[in-house]
Amino acid sequence: MNNESVIEFKDALVMYRSGARVGPVSLSVSAGEFVALAGPNGSGKTTLLNLVAGRVKPAQGQVRAPHHREIAMLPQMHVFNDLAPVTVEDIVAFGCLPAALSKEDSRNRVTSAMAETGIGHLRRCLFRELSGGQKQLTQITRLIAQDARIWLLDEPLAGLDLKWRRIVIDMLDNLYGVRKPAVIYVTHQLDYLPIFCSRALLFDGGRVLRDGSPDDVLSNDSLSVFFGNQSHVRAH
Repeated sequence: MNNESVIEFKDALVMYRSGARVGPVSLSVSAGEFVALAGPNGSGKTTLLNLVAGRVKPAQGQVRAPHHREIAMLPQMHVFNDLAPVTVEDIVAFGCLPAALSKEDSRNRVTSAMAETGIGHLRRCLFRELSGGQKQLTQITRLIAQDARIWLLDEPLAGLDLKWRRIVIDMLDNLYGVRKPAVIYVTHQLDYLPIFCSRALLFDGGRVLRDGSPDDVLSNDSLSVFFGNQSHVRAH
């Protein structure tokens, strides 16, 4: 792993009109580092991702991250209108937009990305007709097409059954092993954790409570406070 810092939070604080606050947060993520951000719902994990992506601005402090072209985000909710005839190919092609590629280069990159994730047979399928797992693979393929240095993954296993959780986590592991982006992997489901995850942050109340190796940070004693008696295992 490269020790170069690609994401830095320096006393970053977000204030909402409701009175809720996230931060202050101070931490850094290195190039090629795979970080799990674990915490209960409503703890501010997605806000942290939005700070990196530039979708939210801190009221105080600073967040340093690359240009948005270098940041690919997998949202927790798919926001495409189910009435729109958007195909899998269309979704993957959205990943090419930040690079302003020619039509030919965009088609080539889409084809290559779909081959890498094995969804070429879904190319002409409507996104709205896919299963939840197929939708998630399509969105991951969009990340591949963007060819970004940073991946922000917001609950990538949410709503998936055991079969698809295994497929998606294995896909993420394989892709990370080849591409080595910096990854922030948000989760409150800890029964599977990617093999390549080398660091975990325990997040609650808008603050980082623990920061270290997954085995240390996500020990059963630590997690019982936040999640009940849920243990974590590495995906195999």
